[in-house]
Amino acid sequence: LGGGLGPNLRALRSLTVHLDGAVKLASTRPLMQGIRRLPVLTEIDVNASECSGLLDLGVDELSGHTSLAKVKMDLEKCIVFCDPSVLWKGFGSLPALSSFSLNMVGCLALPWAFQRRFMFYEALSEVAISEGLLKEEEEEEDTSITA
Repeated sequence: LGGGLGPNLRALRSLTVHLDGAVKLASTRPLMQGIRRLPVLTEIDVNASECSGLLDLGVDELSGHTSLAKVKMDLEKCIVFCDPSVLWKGFGSLPALSSFSLNMVGCLALPWAFQRRFMFYEALSEVAISEGLLKEEEEEEDTSITA
C-alpha cells in the first residue's frame, strides 16, 4: 500500500485513499509508513469503511509528522478492529493537527463508547480516559509535543 508513496511524491500536499469494502485488508500500516515519508503532506482522507478484516490501522506510524494538519478517517463497520490505543499514539503526536474527523460507527469489536464519530481529537482522548484506556497525564504529554 505505501510502497508507492516515496521520493517522487515528496511535494504531495493532499492524499485521498479509498479502500472501502476491501474485506481481505488486514493492515493499513504500510500505507501509514508511506504517508510518514511525505514531508509536506498536510491532509489525508482515508476511507476504509466496511474493511471487515482490518485489525491494524498503523496510525502510530504517523507520530511526529510535522505538517499533517487535517486528518479524516472513515472506519465505519470495520467489525474486527479492536485496538483503539494506536489512535492516540498516532494522532496525539501530530503537532500541526487542526482538523480531525474519525468515524468508528459500527466497529463492533470496540467498546460502545468508541463506536461513534469524533470531530475533535480531544473528544477521542476524553472517551479513552473515561474508559480507563488512557491516563490524563499521558494525554497531557502527547499534546505538549511541538514542532
